[in-house]
Amino acid sequence: MHMVYMVCLHCRPKQISNNRAAIASYRQFINLHIGQMIKKYSVLAGVVISLILMAIAISVYPGGTMYDETTVGFSWTKNFISNLFGKRALNGAENPAMIWAYSGMILFPCSYALFFIHMGKNYPKKMQALYSNMAGWPILFLRF
Repeated sequence: MHMVYMVCLHCRPKQISNNRAAIASYRQFINLHIGQMIKKYSVLAGVVISLILMAIAISVYPGGTMYDETTVGFSWTKNFISNLFGKRALNGAENPAMIWAYSGMILFPCSYALFFIHMGKNYPKKMQALYSNMAGWPILFLRF
């Protein structure tokens, strides 16, 4: 932006106004393009972010299983996903994974509901779109 003003110092006033109009037009184009990209990839981004949050929760889980409280960390074969949501881990330690797990599990169904809402807009008939939207909202609540 500073370069545009430095270049424009040597221009005539008419050219400066044309440059400003071009910059405003470019900003509108970028804002529209970014908005379309966010809308297009919001579901994918939500699912990926929720999986990353769950991976963080698994990595910071202190440990303990049903059979052995002395184990360290999360074991895919001996722990349940629900172990991540407790205030205390199975070994009795404070569970820092809880906040990450809840964040991931809240974002995950919201992403799926958003998918059905966007999908409903693609149907040609209004009744099909209504059914798709109606299917999206219960998923939001039933995933919890």
